[in-house]
Amino acid sequence: MAWVQALRQRLIALSDAGHCDRSVRGRFTYNVDRSGGLEWSIRPRGGRAEPLRNLAALSAAQLSLTATVGRDHQLHRFTLAVDGTRNDGSTWAIAVHLPDDRESPKNLNGDRQGLGACSHAALHCHVGPDLDAGPKVRVPLPALGPVEALEWVLSQLVPTADFEPAPWAEVQAAIKKASA
Repeated sequence: MAWVQALRQRLIALSDAGHCDRSVRGRFTYNVDRSGGLEWSIRPRGGRAEPLRNLAALSAAQLSLTATVGRDHQLHRFTLAVDGTRNDGSTWAIAVHLPDDRESPKNLNGDRQGLGACSHAALHCHVGPDLDAGPKVRVPLPALGPVEALEWVLSQLVPTADFEPAPWAEVQAAIKKASA
């Protein structure tokens, strides 16, 4: 599973750049789940996700990541999330989800619940002041692997020339203006 090593390398680069503790190197671990698959995650320290620091627009943030891989090395579930507080005190969150596609009593057909790009997309993201605030938007993402999803989320936290996140206050102002 080359993507596991690549994710680990991105986390190490994040710590080398001063955005998280160097101990993140040893906290990306796995456990065997009931089905014999592997559940990869950033092992919580004190019950929390990985704290992030030195981000221009965020005074506090934490990263969490979980992925479930079957015996066949197929990715069955993926969640990457960052939530925190902006420098102005407002909350902010971003998450990339790929729902679990394994059969279970709650998911009888093993369906990822995705019917296409404009409906209930399987790989999707949420961005806003938190993951439950309105407007609750589920934005389809193109076919990204775990490494590309992490890179995209990081690009929203550490602005680059290619990706510069819009402050939420500007998004809210645009929504108000459009609805007026």
